Amino acid sequence: MIFACAEVTALVLDWQQTRSQEILAKILEKSNSLIEAVVSGYNPVDRDDMIQEARARIIYAMPHFDHNISSLYNYFAAVIHNCCVTYNIRAWKHDCEDLETRTESCSDRYDESEILQDLVVRNRIRFPSIDVWCIDFASKFVHSGLVNGESSRAIILEIVEGCNIERKKASVIYQSSMIYLRTRYSSYSVLPDPDADEFSVMLDIRELVGVENYIRLLGACRKLNMRIL
Repeated sequence: MIFACAEVTALVLDWQQTRSQEILAKILEKSNSLIEAVVSGYNPVDRDDMIQEARARIIYAMPHFDHNISSLYNYFAAVIHNCCVTYNIRAWKHDCEDLETRTESCSDRYDESEILQDLVVRNRIRFPSIDVWCIDFASKFVHSGLVNGESSRAIILEIVEGCNIERKKASVIYQSSMIYLRTRYSSYSVLPDPDADEFSVMLDIRELVGVENYIRLLGACRKLNMRIL
């Protein structure tokens, strides 16, 4: 048995009343298997550190546990998952910052004209059914709009009017270009927001694709209005 829910629940309720260190030690001991099982789904390189951090987060979360709202198993599992996600995002940000101190950033190695040319070539391949002149102008609208700080609505409207194409296609061109620029160039990248509560399907997407891909997905698609059919 990974987690003796009824037994540990009784210990937690007792601890909430007494704050006994002896009871706390028993709770952590009986929660080790659950912690290790959840952490095993994340980066194995940081396994030991995540286990220690998860134990600390459980201690922090125990005063807030309410057995009338959730089972202790679900409560602890959510705490551990969120701890691991936060740990990985923090590590990812640190790696990015460390990389910038050791190497030239993409924005240093590429000027905006090179980025635009790259986007133009990429979009010609990505949207082969659209006339070359049209997709080239659309790419320029996206790039110049981002450089000038225009809103997504304004950029999409420029594509619609300048290229005389329907809004749905213009929106896809904009979103596809954004994803490409964010994943290829650091000057266009955004830091992901890991926050997702119980009633968000982002928690399910994280479970489906894994935490590393989830972080990449958040960074590439943040604030893009997309619909999955």
